[in-house]
Amino acid sequence: GKVLGPDGRPVENFEILTGPGKSSKDRLSVPSVERAFKDRAGQFALGLNQRGSTWIGVRAQGYAVWELWTDVAPEGLTQVVRLGSGVPVSGKILAPTAGLTKIQARLVPRRDSDDGRGLGSDGTAKSWAALSTSVTADGILRFDHVRPDGYTLHFSGPGVTPLALAIDVTATGLDLGQVRLAG
Repeated sequence: GKVLGPDGRPVENFEILTGPGKSSKDRLSVPSVERAFKDRAGQFALGLNQRGSTWIGVRAQGYAVWELWTDVAPEGLTQVVRLGSGVPVSGKILAPTAGLTKIQARLVPRRDSDDGRGLGSDGTAKSWAALSTSVTADGILRFDHVRPDGYTLHFSGPGVTPLALAIDVTATGLDLGQVRLAG
């Protein structure tokens, strides 16, 4: 396959994770494949030989994570991946000021555990596509290059009660406004 940016030019450095879905009969015997590529033409070859439902994820610095569910046929699959820049998710965190910079935020794609997806485990695909950031000293939270989708936003850190919010990121991004974390 080939990985391109929004302008149609090749992306030279990227990572791919792929593996069989829960509905694939081979999901327990076929491990997921994760590889890093550096290619001026943005080309890659995975050599997948399992047939059936397969999840493919591509990530590259400066772009939103790209995901696709497809069926791999006996003759294989050629895929052109067009990465997008994604959108921002931002907000202001209200918490005890002494620990603001120790607060971690993690944006994890929401998946229905009964939808037949996952690489033998929903956790593998979700973790791979998750984004993490720290809160700044003035309480600002910002994720860049987020793919519009449904997410769970987790907050944790010393001195704050962990919090998880279900959010939907639209094509224009998301401003969370103020989020208060209890101490």
